[in-house]
This record gives sequence, C-alpha cells and structure tokens, in this order.
Amino acid sequence: MKKDWFSTVLVSLLLVVLLGNAPVQAAELVLRPDAAAFISMAAGIMLVPWDQGVYQGIHELPGSNSVAWKGISLAGDPALAAAAALTLAASGSEFGRDLSRALLWNGLATLGIKTLTGMARPEMGTGPVMTGPTVRDEYGAFPSAHTSSAFAAATVIAHHYPEHAKWAYLAAALVGLSRIFVEAHWPSNVVFGAGLGCISAQVALDWR
Repeated sequence: MKKDWFSTVLVSLLLVVLLGNAPVQAAELVLRPDAAAFISMAAGIMLVPWDQGVYQGIHELPGSNSVAWKGISLAGDPALAAAAALTLAASGSEFGRDLSRALLWNGLATLGIKTLTGMARPEMGTGPVMTGPTVRDEYGAFPSAHTSSAFAAATVIAHHYPEHAKWAYLAAALVGLSRIFVEAHWPSNVVFGAGLGCISAQVALDWR
C-alpha cells in the first residue's frame, strides 16, 4: 500500500513538472524561462532512480492503452518537425529559420547525451539502466528526442507567436507523455527532454 501511494505521488509530480514546465510568456510563470527549463532537467535526473515505479504508475492511468497516444507520438516525430522547419526556412520565413536552428541545436545536444548515457529503453526489459557510450537505438532512451524536439519547437512558437504559446507547450507535453505510453521512454527521459528542448531553442534564438 505504501509503495502504491508513493508511486501515485511521483506520477502526480511528474505530470505537474511536465505540464507546468513550459516557459511561456503568456503563462506569467514566477520562474524565469531558463530557470524553469533547468529545473525540469534537474528533475529528470533525480527521477532516474524512481523511473520503474513511476513508469508503472503512469501505465495504470485510465486511457494509457489508447491508440491516440500512438498517433500523438507519430505526429511528434522530430523528422517531421525538421522537414516542416526547413520547408518554412526555404520560403524565407524568419520563423522557419529560427525553428530550423533550434531543432539543429536540440538534435545535436539530444544525440550527444543519448550516446554518452546509453540508457536502456523500457522495451528492453532490463529496467532504466545506463550502460555508457553507445550508438545502439535500444539504448538511446535518455533523453527523449521526440520530447526535446517538441519543446524546442514550442519555445520558438512562444517567441514568435506568444498568443499561441500555451497551446504549443500543451501539445509538446502530450508528445512527451505519449512517449511513455507507447513504451519508448522512461519518465526521466521525458522530463529531462522537455527542459533540454527549451534550453536548446533559447540558445538558438539568442545566437541568431
């Protein structure tokens, strides 16, 4: 009973961190955007020891097996976001250029961390273990590229179109949650990825 209660609390905290992470100007958060993102990354790291329990708790939530999560996950594919960004950039859109730079920065950062940590994906059945440097996809759980890409895109949208910021971050959060529901990532991967995406995009926007 105690374990079930603890897992419920951790799942609730995960949802609060993920859904409340968005550094949206329109949301008027008390924390500065960069502080919120770094807190999200720190929370992701701290979640690692509890990944198994929180992961199981999330999968016990109503609707966890819905096919909708697979659709959301597919829609959040980083390759689709990159293709859209490059298309917009090629048309001369400043938004497209910023989005392309943000996704490039984020992609490099995400890939680098994935390669160094070598965390096993849930589907491996070994638990959230880190094996060290590797390029094998089945050990590329940490962080979630779908999540970091979605939050990087949301940050650029928030910069250019602040009136749509809350919806952009909500969509990004749903992409992150979908990666847990489709058994591709642990909770820590998603929470860390959210912060990483925001920071990557902000760096790209500051250096343009």
